[in-house]
Amino acid sequence: MKPTDTAIVEVLLPKYQSGLKLRETGLRWVCLFFFCMSTFGKYFTADLVSPLQTALLEHFGLNNTKFNLVYTSASVPSAILPIFGGILIDKVGVRKSFALFAFLCILGAFMILEAVRIRYFELMLLGRAFLGAGGECLFIAKTMIVIKWFQKKEL
Repeated sequence: MKPTDTAIVEVLLPKYQSGLKLRETGLRWVCLFFFCMSTFGKYFTADLVSPLQTALLEHFGLNNTKFNLVYTSASVPSAILPIFGGILIDKVGVRKSFALFAFLCILGAFMILEAVRIRYFELMLLGRAFLGAGGECLFIAKTMIVIKWFQKKEL
């Protein structure tokens, strides 16, 4: 770290410099709240398809068989990729993996949004695959962080 970087950290995070780790501060409760909200958002986005089935069938001009691909495109990656996500977490660390998986979820959600806007069904399937892959792996990364930050009977 450069001397100027150290000064910035001391100003912004004086508790961190005094030896107190961030996970020992109240920030961890804020993170826990956002972890819960991100889980809610992921499952809301993933499960919103069911109540919209009739509208999506008409919007994309699909039959029921093609519509079931919407669920398959999210379910298959979310069943297989968490194994590799766990290995990635072990290799590159929780923080980088968390950022990658969160990015995949956000990218997938925006792909779904754009697919509906431009009526491009295959893009919607790809977006659901990104959402399924990133969401389940993100859940693993969040669990690892919560385990580290909250000890014994704190939860």
